[in-house]
Amino acid sequence: MVLPGDLDLELTPGHPIGDAVGMQVSFVAQPYADGSDLRDFLVTAASDADLDHLDVVVAWAKRSGLRRVRDELEAIRDRPGVTRLLVGIDEGGATRQGLALARDAFSTVHVFHDNSSRTFHPKIYVASGADRAHLLVGSNNLTAGGVYFNYEAAIQFVLELPEDEALLLAVRDFIDRLYADSDVCLELTDQLMAELVSNPRYRVGDEDAGKPKRVAGEDAPEDVDSTAEEDGSPVPGASVFGRSGQPKRPDPAPSPAKAPGAAKTALTNRPFQLLNRSSVVTVTGPVLVLQQPPALCLLCLLAAKSSSSDGSRSCHLLMRVIHQAPRVT
Repeated sequence: MVLPGDLDLELTPGHPIGDAVGMQVSFVAQPYADGSDLRDFLVTAASDADLDHLDVVVAWAKRSGLRRVRDELEAIRDRPGVTRLLVGIDEGGATRQGLALARDAFSTVHVFHDNSSRTFHPKIYVASGADRAHLLVGSNNLTAGGVYFNYEAAIQFVLELPEDEALLLAVRDFIDRLYADSDVCLELTDQLMAELVSNPRYRVGDEDAGKPKRVAGEDAPEDVDSTAEEDGSPVPGASVFGRSGQPKRPDPAPSPAKAPGAAKTALTNRPFQLLNRSSVVTVTGPVLVLQQPPALCLLCLLAAKSSSSDGSRSCHLLMRVIHQAPRVT
């Protein structure tokens, strides 16, 4: 096929689609076990240290989805990098928890809402660096359904720069135009957050209220994208449809809930290396890691070992303060 407009790039059909002008193009078939999903895309982007800019443009973002990819989003942001979210609130798809967690996980968050009858409906993910960019365009919102659970389809591109820059520039031009439309694109400040939650015209929901009841044996996430039957009441009448018997991808473990801006605490028994500019300290035994905001990373490492003659355990406390240290996971 040939991409429309000024991008005259010949793409080879298939699964994966193939290579075009150096770019790699593949089809994302979610939620099948032998396919891939949105989380795979973000894991790949987070694992590439050269990608330091992430733009996400979606209709909906919910806590249920953000919790499952929060580590990846924060990994890109804390390189340091820049991560931006442009999210819609149409059709009652926004939630208070989703907007709050988005502010904590991204560098910046803007809300797009047009008072006309036009719905904000794009789903674009683009992670870029100096030499390459990863792009996903499809049907995936930043919700549990969009991350792994729902039937979603997308096209994923790995672009080599500057050879494939035309496609990247076209995507960035569209995103820049959305941000520049200042009457309908507003930064999510405390004041705007309060207005969106309190004003019933925006229909911002609550993911802790009216959760749909799971059917026995169903592997649905804690929140689903459908806005119908939100109280979990049985739907009247018998369905003519059954349930899919195709193997599906498992639920990725959600990141532990964290209060916005709070330190992250982890306990591990793995051998642990504390890296500094001048030294490396290796500690074995239980390790408690306290993570503060990136300006100051305070690591409290507790190594326990038997040292007394009667077999009792004593603790040796090692504390270090490292300024401008990267977060440790």
